[in-house]
Amino acid sequence: MGRIGIIGTVMIDQIMQARYTISEGRCNKMNCTVSFGGAMRNVAWNLGLLNHEVHFITKMGNDMSAIEAQKDLEKNHVFVYPIPYNGPTPIFISAFDAEKELMFSTIKEDYYVDKEDLFQTVAINTCDYGITDRTDSAFLGKLLSRTPNVKWILCGPVSSTHVVSKAHGMIINRYEMMSIAKDQSLDAAAHKMIIDGLDWLVVTLDHEGAMFYDKKGSHYYPIEEKRAYSTLGCGDAFISGFVHALCENKSLHTCMMSGLEASQIILNVPTATHKNLIQLIEQKHTD
Repeated sequence: MGRIGIIGTVMIDQIMQARYTISEGRCNKMNCTVSFGGAMRNVAWNLGLLNHEVHFITKMGNDMSAIEAQKDLEKNHVFVYPIPYNGPTPIFISAFDAEKELMFSTIKEDYYVDKEDLFQTVAINTCDYGITDRTDSAFLGKLLSRTPNVKWILCGPVSSTHVVSKAHGMIINRYEMMSIAKDQSLDAAAHKMIIDGLDWLVVTLDHEGAMFYDKKGSHYYPIEEKRAYSTLGCGDAFISGFVHALCENKSLHTCMMSGLEASQIILNVPTATHKNLIQLIEQKHTD
């Protein structure tokens, strides 16, 4: 199994599913699920569940939720390196019905791990892989220079050529890729990032599957569309499944299949992380 360093946030997820169509001007009756969240927290939890050695650097609030969130990660054998934050744990809210979804967050800029917090990288500079969804170029430049032996996987829309050239791979969704591409096609922008030095790039496409790019070309991975309680956590599960296979020295094709399988598992549960992901260990993929 791999040694993986992760940098990101911990939040509280409140997922609210309407019993009927959401309407303005009245009290909408909802079913609510509350759990710990945060994209990189979810990836750390998932990879700990899959028996990898995970080292997670994050800011932690000054409330009981932060304490319980750390305990929850440590139960999954995740090593947590908390940076104290003088404020409550941020909350993410998703409220949706059959036709639409509204999302809200209380997170503030000073809750993100920044370049002043990078003294903590001593905990991860011997890891095989690193994962972060931070997108600040100054932060990432300093991070990559302090951890030269870590193969970094970026999980946010980073367009800085200086950063991209030093990263190993990138996993982002179509909307993040569109923000990078601007007036280019997604394919053209993706190929440019590979030329700039990125080893590989994955663009997830919601219910349409995912695209993979590397120096050999590109490949489309379709999936069967399914109804779901919520898609929250599916992208985080994809990252987890992909990196799980990567740490087992599987081919990049197998990594893609493992990522898609992980996202399908989470699609069928009401929380962003779930012990059902252990199925990835039980499933044997052949290259």
